[in-house]
Amino acid sequence: ITYPSQFALDLCEASGLAPGRGVVWENGVRSPSGGFFGAQEVRRARDPRLVFGFVGGPSMIKGWPIIRAAFKTLTRSDFRVELVEGSLDGSWWRGHDFSDLPGDWQVVPRFEQAQMDRFYAGIDVLLFMSQWKETFGLALREALVRGIRVIQTDSGGTTEHGATAPDDLIPIGPDPKALRTQLEAALEAHPAPVEPHPVTSFADQARAFEAVLSEALT
Repeated sequence: ITYPSQFALDLCEASGLAPGRGVVWENGVRSPSGGFFGAQEVRRARDPRLVFGFVGGPSMIKGWPIIRAAFKTLTRSDFRVELVEGSLDGSWWRGHDFSDLPGDWQVVPRFEQAQMDRFYAGIDVLLFMSQWKETFGLALREALVRGIRVIQTDSGGTTEHGATAPDDLIPIGPDPKALRTQLEAALEAHPAPVEPHPVTSFADQARAFEAVLSEALT
């Protein structure tokens, strides 16, 4: 039985699902295109402000109330925030008012896999404030492989990429103080570009499955 993370494997086997028969088989992530980092440099030169990005939508489970509360307490406005409209009908952010929040806020259109570079080239920090223990964390890894800093919660399999130190993981819960601290630190350090972090690609995923299949057949 394959699992996308060690967390998922441990949880399922502890629950009695085929103990000892599981293997970790990570999901592949689309790699950046050849022109991605050039586009990233052009955007940063055009507008040097730090840009935060959020793809989770205005739900409690993805941490939106905590994000809103943390930003509302900031005392500076020299940054931008891009919120992705992930719905098909434009309903996610309809009716939401950001006028009481510091900074420049913008809702941007949803994107397909082939257009994700356009979004990620436009941000510097991805906010991943999931309030449940997830099995993998796809968007988070899409950001890391593109040199996007991640601020994230201690949310299960999303933490196994190796890029976030354990002490920097934000505990799941309603208190926005830890997030505010990391927002302030990111703003204070800016500009502070990070190197792309290696994550499993689609080709890596295929090779890993070949190895799993070979072992199972022998």
